[in-house]
Amino acid sequence: MGALLGIQPGDDIADLGAGHGWFSFPFARMVGSEGSVVALEIEPAVISLLEHQVRVTGQDNLRPVLSRPDSLMSEPGSLEWIFAAEVLGLVEGADARRARRGEPPLAPALFQDMRRSLAPGGTLVVSGVSPAFENLPRYASGAGRELGLWRKMLDAEGFQQLGSLEPFNGDFEVQIFRLSGEPPRDEDSLRSGG
Repeated sequence: MGALLGIQPGDDIADLGAGHGWFSFPFARMVGSEGSVVALEIEPAVISLLEHQVRVTGQDNLRPVLSRPDSLMSEPGSLEWIFAAEVLGLVEGADARRARRGEPPLAPALFQDMRRSLAPGGTLVVSGVSPAFENLPRYASGAGRELGLWRKMLDAEGFQQLGSLEPFNGDFEVQIFRLSGEPPRDEDSLRSGG
């Protein structure tokens, strides 16, 4: 996927929700020693597995980081790429649970942090299970259903949709956004999605 997107040696990437490194390790090889990949995960056991894989493979430009669901844990303007595979469906589910408890949603803070973390002209790649996929996993049951709302929230943060890639095996949607130079709208319009 990285080659299709145009990832270059020297690029800095955050792999949000990196899991077992399915994308993190290939990205780390693509960016080479001049670039870096931060593999962000909220599960300590997964971070331990990634750290072990880094030691075994010697992929020292890949750094596993235990993160929060609403933060990339990165310096402002430090990334050329943010890759979020199946993350928005999980955030959507978490926000639904938070709403039932009367807690604020995670999505607005996450999108604001994405904007803060990307360098001007940086690229956000969002992929998830297509709502048309017949065997949608239960954990991803909300994925894609609110894509219009996500796009509004990303628009509010200054992201412009560039396009999409053909679904992989017909199961996954891939949407590509570029960070514009426009300042984000106020926080209230972001929360309302309008």
